[in-house]
Amino acid sequence: MRLTAFIEYCAIAIGIIFILADQYLALPKGVELGGCLIGFGFLLAGLEAILTRRMSLRFSDYGWDDWMGTPSVIVGMVELLAGLALIGAAYAQHAGKWLTVVNFLSARPGPVMAVVGLMLLGLGMVVIIMADRYGGKLRFVFVGGPQIVVGALVMTLGAASLSAGTWEWFHHPSFERFAQSTAKKFKLPAPGNTWRNTISALK
Repeated sequence: MRLTAFIEYCAIAIGIIFILADQYLALPKGVELGGCLIGFGFLLAGLEAILTRRMSLRFSDYGWDDWMGTPSVIVGMVELLAGLALIGAAYAQHAGKWLTVVNFLSARPGPVMAVVGLMLLGLGMVVIIMADRYGGKLRFVFVGGPQIVVGALVMTLGAASLSAGTWEWFHHPSFERFAQSTAKKFKLPAPGNTWRNTISALK
């Protein structure tokens, strides 16, 4: 068993236990501590994958050879982003600024959209890169080809989310008008209200 994987999984598992203890056993600061531990687990996993260029969160040193290099680095960056976000959220809760953060994000979804877009771009790229890393030509035709299509779709969604998040951040009024008019055109619920109702659940 790899020591780093053991530490990463322990941090994530203990963090989940603390959060559950806060919810069901009224453990003081359980959510904050649990979120910080889970974030630390993902942060450590991300750093390991980036520095070693091998997949993290794996118990054995054997296998996963096809994931060496760029795929592992990209997954590590996604894990790093997730870890930093969780640690930041835990700190905001501990400092009593969580409601301020939630209220800000409910009004300005740009940062969330940009981060989600970056993650989707990375994951879509990994799917495409891994399409021809193993298997023969026949497998590539029936599995690799569709895998590339899926990866391209994920990357397209990521690019759209990143672009929309950047647009919203730098010019909120025009983004809001575009979103509202597009939703009205396709007879969809108002995106602003939907986002605010969704994000308010985090309070």
